[in-house]
Amino acid sequence: MGGARRRARKDRVRADNRLALADEALLAEHRAAGMNVVIQVTWLDDRAIDLDPLRRFHQHLGQGLLGRRIERPALPIARHRWVLDSGRSDVDVAESTRPRAELSTWVDERSQLPVDAETGPGWHIGVLPLDDGSTAISLVLSHNLIDGLGLALVIVEGTLD
Repeated sequence: MGGARRRARKDRVRADNRLALADEALLAEHRAAGMNVVIQVTWLDDRAIDLDPLRRFHQHLGQGLLGRRIERPALPIARHRWVLDSGRSDVDVAESTRPRAELSTWVDERSQLPVDAETGPGWHIGVLPLDDGSTAISLVLSHNLIDGLGLALVIVEGTLD
């Protein structure tokens, strides 16, 4: 009888969607300091990019850990929690090519576009065709949304079909 009761109780336990205490502290520290810490990953391909696979990759990213955002608690003493983010944008493709010498400038520009783990968007992907036929891709995300190890995991998962 006791084992069945424990199993029934275990089945009723809900997943905890509250931020871990370390994540809560990091979020509070960033907000108090007025910081918006981002992570940026940039790829350079020596040819033009096929946008269909990139859009599938983008969609896969949004179905994993990047498909969430942080919601403020109703009470100031409560913890923030993870909620589903349904407001994802599409891949941002630059309207015109730029010289390869301007790649660093474009990467800096992408890093300055807004990302916010609470209000969204929490992340974005941009594509820049370069005048030598190569293509740059930049993924920028809020560090409050995910850390470097988690990012490596979602990138690998995002490439699996």
